[in-house]
Amino acid sequence: MEIAGYVMTALVSFFMCIQAKRAWLQYIPGTFIGACATFAADGAWQLVVPSLILGGLFGYAMKASGIWLHKQLSDRDSDTSNSKAANAKTALAND
Repeated sequence: MEIAGYVMTALVSFFMCIQAKRAWLQYIPGTFIGACATFAADGAWQLVVPSLILGGLFGYAMKASGIWLHKQLSDRDSDTSNSKAANAKTALAND
C-alpha cells in the first residue's frame, strides 16, 4: 500500500505543474512547499496553515528590509562618489 503514497504524490505534483498555466496560480515553489509541508505534517493542516502564513510574513519582511538596506547603502555610495567627482572637477578647475 506504500506505493499509493508515491502515486498520489506524483499525481499532485503533475497537477501543480499543470495549474501554472493560470497566471494567479503560477507560483510553483510556494505550491510545492505547501504540499510538502502538508505531507510532512501528516495532513495536519491546522498546523501547516499558520506556519506557512508566518513564513510568508517573515519572507516579505526580509525582502522589504533587504531592499531598504540596499537603497540606503546605494544612496550613501552615490553621495560619496558625487562628492569625489565634485572634488575632482574643482581640482581640475583650479589647475
